[in-house]
Amino acid sequence: AHAATAAAAAGAGLAVGLAYAFDAGAVYSRWTAQDWLRHYVQNALDYIANPSTFLFRDITNPIGDFLVVHVLQPLDMFLAAPPWFVTLAGLVLIAFVLSGLRPAVTTAVMLGTIGVVGEWRSAMDTFSQVLVATAIAVAFGLVLGVWAAESRIVSRITRPVNDVLQTLPQLVYVVPFVYLFPISFVPGLLASVLYAFPVVVRLVERGIRDVAPHPVEAATACGSTRAQVLLKVKVPLARDAIMLGVNQGMIMVLAVVVIAGLVGSGGLGYEVTQGLQRNEFGFGVVASLAILALGIALDRVTQGNRESRRST
Repeated sequence: AHAATAAAAAGAGLAVGLAYAFDAGAVYSRWTAQDWLRHYVQNALDYIANPSTFLFRDITNPIGDFLVVHVLQPLDMFLAAPPWFVTLAGLVLIAFVLSGLRPAVTTAVMLGTIGVVGEWRSAMDTFSQVLVATAIAVAFGLVLGVWAAESRIVSRITRPVNDVLQTLPQLVYVVPFVYLFPISFVPGLLASVLYAFPVVVRLVERGIRDVAPHPVEAATACGSTRAQVLLKVKVPLARDAIMLGVNQGMIMVLAVVVIAGLVGSGGLGYEVTQGLQRNEFGFGVVASLAILALGIALDRVTQGNRESRRST
């Protein structure tokens, strides 16, 4: 092994020396496939973004219009139309019912801070997008996570997909959706779904797999079917992992808010980007603090039940 390593190093050194001696760099064309790839990828994106094509006209544009008109705008109006302290009281009550007193107090303090600093309208715009994106991400993540936990083949297929999606930078997710959908809330929303759902899949899959075998064996011995074991034993016992997936998915959706503001998603992310572009850093800092407060409130509400169950 040592001799082979030494021979390889010597061969590499000799090749470099000969390349310099004969000026090989002068005759190397330095050709790559970059120009070719740019040409064909750009042609494909131009086709996708063409309003007259079947993909844009009959698939992506109707989906985008439906999400904006029938989901995002009604939810945004429901949250932002009443006075901010009225909506705050309702959200605090929901937090108390879902998670208990301490998360409700945290929610009141964080959301109250947003209202006092005058960012309530933008925060509710962002909050509505986060709720819709989280619901979509959790729906896909829950189905794929349970399926992967029950099937080794599905687990092997989803693992490299999740690895790729969790490795890509946040901005990369936005680019294809800008071409697929009109400039609105939708590109940023779907980019956040794509960014968040892999972690939901992983946590749900791990939670289902880590269920203790004894209750599963007991249910099977009593004659339960596979579906009954899954829905009435494994999923309830894995609720902590599932709620952790919801929590992490929601936080990761919120992490794409600023990036989504670059493509017209509005809300607090748009204000942060505008503050940076116009050198109005105070404006951007206030919006950033509002994002932080919203994130803390969402995190506490989605973790409250899990922590209370552990304490009991």
